[in-house]
Amino acid sequence: MKIELMRLQDKGLLDVSFALTVTGKSILQECKNLESPKKKKAAEHSDWTEQIETYRQIFPTGHGSGKAFRSPVRELLPRFEWFFDNHPFNWDVVLEATRRYVKAKQDDLTYMRTSAYFIKKQDVSKTEISDLAHWCELVQQELDNPDSVKPDIDYSGLYKVV
Repeated sequence: MKIELMRLQDKGLLDVSFALTVTGKSILQECKNLESPKKKKAAEHSDWTEQIETYRQIFPTGHGSGKAFRSPVRELLPRFEWFFDNHPFNWDVVLEATRRYVKAKQDDLTYMRTSAYFIKKQDVSKTEISDLAHWCELVQQELDNPDSVKPDIDYSGLYKVV
């Protein structure tokens, strides 16, 4: 313990009576001001509330497979954090892809995912999958190559694109 105190004295962080120096106090204050990564991330995403609510409202009211189609915001935020950490899409693409997915499923809601599972779901092998990412890829391809959109293909269904 004494060796550590002497090292701190040598660095000018403690005086001879082992009290913090001005430099030591300054460094300690800087450490206190550092935010934890979790708090920092939450602050970065605090402006997502409006987009998440818009996303939720795209899904129909009601239930499918015993769960509400519109998942609570508190379940959606961590899923969107994961989604944007792992996929290169922006909110405009996400919302358009979601609109297309819901439109494709509107006639038969039997197999529609909840708003949370559409973003991220674990399959049986514990692999995280995202139907939203697949739909976003379709929208992004269309935006990147508007000339490649064929009028005879139904782009409302994910698996109909060839």
